[in-house]
Amino acid sequence: MDLKALPNGTFVFGGFQPDWGSIDPAAGERQRHLSVDAYSFRAKDKSHFRLGTNGESLGFTPLYQSPRQFQVPTRQLRLGASNDPAAQADAFGLKLSDWNDTPSPQLNGQALKFLQQYEYSYSVDIATEARVLCWVPNWTLYCADAQGQLRWQQPCKQPPCASKSTQKQVVAAGCGDGCIRYYRFRDGQPLLTIFLHPDDQRWVLWTPSGYYDAAPGAEEFLGWHVNQGPDRAAEYYPLSHFRDTYHRPDVIDLMLETLDEAEALKQANQATQRQRSTLPITSQLPPSVRIHSPRDGAETDREQILLEYQVHSPNGETITGIRIAVDGRPVSVERSIKPVGERLSAQVPIPAGASTVSVIAENRHGAGVAATVQVLRRKPEPVASTVDIRPVLYVLAIGVSAYQHADINQLAFAAKDAEDFTTCLRRQHNLLYRSVEIKLLTEADAHKDNILDGLDWLVQQTDSRDVAMLYFSGHGIQDNQGNFYYLPVNADPGALRRSALSQGDVQATIRSVAGKIAVFMDACHSGSLMHPLTARSLPPDIAAVVNELCAAENGAVVFSSATSREYALEDARWQNGAFTKALVEGLSGKALANEQGKITVKSLDVYVSERVKELTSGKQHPATVYPPNVPDFPVAVRG
Repeated sequence: MDLKALPNGTFVFGGFQPDWGSIDPAAGERQRHLSVDAYSFRAKDKSHFRLGTNGESLGFTPLYQSPRQFQVPTRQLRLGASNDPAAQADAFGLKLSDWNDTPSPQLNGQALKFLQQYEYSYSVDIATEARVLCWVPNWTLYCADAQGQLRWQQPCKQPPCASKSTQKQVVAAGCGDGCIRYYRFRDGQPLLTIFLHPDDQRWVLWTPSGYYDAAPGAEEFLGWHVNQGPDRAAEYYPLSHFRDTYHRPDVIDLMLETLDEAEALKQANQATQRQRSTLPITSQLPPSVRIHSPRDGAETDREQILLEYQVHSPNGETITGIRIAVDGRPVSVERSIKPVGERLSAQVPIPAGASTVSVIAENRHGAGVAATVQVLRRKPEPVASTVDIRPVLYVLAIGVSAYQHADINQLAFAAKDAEDFTTCLRRQHNLLYRSVEIKLLTEADAHKDNILDGLDWLVQQTDSRDVAMLYFSGHGIQDNQGNFYYLPVNADPGALRRSALSQGDVQATIRSVAGKIAVFMDACHSGSLMHPLTARSLPPDIAAVVNELCAAENGAVVFSSATSREYALEDARWQNGAFTKALVEGLSGKALANEQGKITVKSLDVYVSERVKELTSGKQHPATVYPPNVPDFPVAVRG
């Protein structure tokens, strides 16, 4: 698709797969790399692409894979064939022929004249209840009437490979970049784009202006590309850096109902009493950092490295803080005005072995993308020592089943979940950890003040060599602004800021803990949170909470019991919630990562994910998200 020459005589190319690579003519060498993990909708059988009545459900069969379904209202991706209607080329007295991968399709035996030179038709559909057809050649979506006259056309950013229309409302097209794009049927205006990752867990939905919703760990798939002029490389800013403005699941919910982005935004703002942001994206940009030294992959024998870096402010905003982290944990946090463009330096302590050093700059709009380098400190020859260098594990576990407020529904096993989690971890005393220190708060003492004291204890006790764990089990809730709160035993749903634990309280703790930290969030329990008179039937948007806590500037590995808009289940057969049952089993030895008996956060993630799906027959899907600057690390060993 494109080819560029480099000064050294080699070439780089971009391909259609999509892929990219390089060619060295002198050496006769060629390298090729797949650039993305994405579904392919290029199947010859176009009936694989299906659409529900209002476009709210999607069915598709990716190339060489089994069928899948995605529900837009619930954001649930499931395996299995869809019963929604497939595209049709023969209906309502209309017959399309010679349309599959040809430049000369016909309608009722007459050639269609509106295709451009070199355009090949790949997919067609005759709309339900109307004698109208939609047409997908290489890079354009066409809509014509029953006489073959063009009604509208819409250029596509990627070649559409499959299409389906529904009740004259929307047209959906599966495109070459793995995205599914929705268009308004009457005029072809873009409405919504969906990217579903092949891991069947992560997804992003967004509107033309950038309002979005995303599964845990999926915000990094999409971002803003900002040009810096012809003499400088463009900057890329992931969605997460504009979360406060653009994370609007309420807008996404209204898109297929209103079929108009402006109207969806207006209605969502009225419902939540939010004001529309009028600031251009360029005025909201966070700062960026470039590390000059050490180079990526540098090796040293020293216990410290000299870190040299430079901060860039793309919009002239004042730099208000610099955060330096090693393996995601803070080693230096400076809250003061910092110069822009000057080379800054700091001495940074690094552990033996490989580590990731990050620098994150902040302005009033938030934290920028972390600049990172990998550094290897060569391990010295072991010296006999009587000093126990194993870390200490600090655990704050909170579980509430019986709430004091009459309007909050009770749970069966949330408190027991917290007790079983801590009991399991106590067994790690004198194994992976030289000591295990635990604070357990259940119905007798899980008041907001006690929880805040526990968070302070976690910050004060944990040093850079230790591991901290934060566990929540109970009810979570969101206010009409999308702010998340965990409910202590004495919470008042009518006074959340005063009586409940805010997401900000948790985030501030995570940022301040010196050692590695893992958060276990089980706050989406099944059943309505409130009694029917004040019912809140939907679970909180836990994906937004998880994405915030695992950001590079926070650095926590976050385990969530369920994905967005999904309940976490508990059952008397297990005497636990499914999430905690799987968690305890994994930590007790079933999530082994290697022959040495170690259980790491990633091996625990794999075990818990599969075990919960097994326990709940696929009704619950845990999600674990890792910050980009935090490597895998052990959390337990088999006793």
